[in-house]
Amino acid sequence: MSPSTLFNKVESAMFDDFDSQQLITAQSVCIVLLFLQLQQQEESIEEVIKDTECLFQSREKEYQETIDQIELELATAKSDMNRHLHEYMEMCSMKRGLDVQMETCRRLITQSGDRKSSSLITLTADDSDSEEKERRKPALPSDSESRESYCGANATIPPLAWRKP
Repeated sequence: MSPSTLFNKVESAMFDDFDSQQLITAQSVCIVLLFLQLQQQEESIEEVIKDTECLFQSREKEYQETIDQIELELATAKSDMNRHLHEYMEMCSMKRGLDVQMETCRRLITQSGDRKSSSLITLTADDSDSEEKERRKPALPSDSESRESYCGANATIPPLAWRKP
């Protein structure tokens, strides 16, 4: 018999010819049954709370592991980005050095071409005597002269640190 049914019977009995002792006993039984039902509900609620706490703890652990993994990936990405930036800066520096060297070579070729074209004009004007041609040909600079002029032109080029990436 449920406590609410018993309580309804006790309530209806008040108006009947029950004596007061029976009424008190019925009310006491009803209170005890209500208390037992309340304890069962409390235990059930405590069990639900424990299950919910366990569920949230396991989810919190999973979320923390995910956060840790993402932080590790972020740190790796930052490290890779810094390494790539450093490599890029080195390559830009090398490119600037190569650009300077290429410009120097262009100037040397242009200057050398100007000297050759003026000597060709001189040579073509005097085709009659082959010995005269050989005498008028400009002498090619020796290796030491060409190195000196090249080094002199490159004296402003900063030395590059070449490293294997």
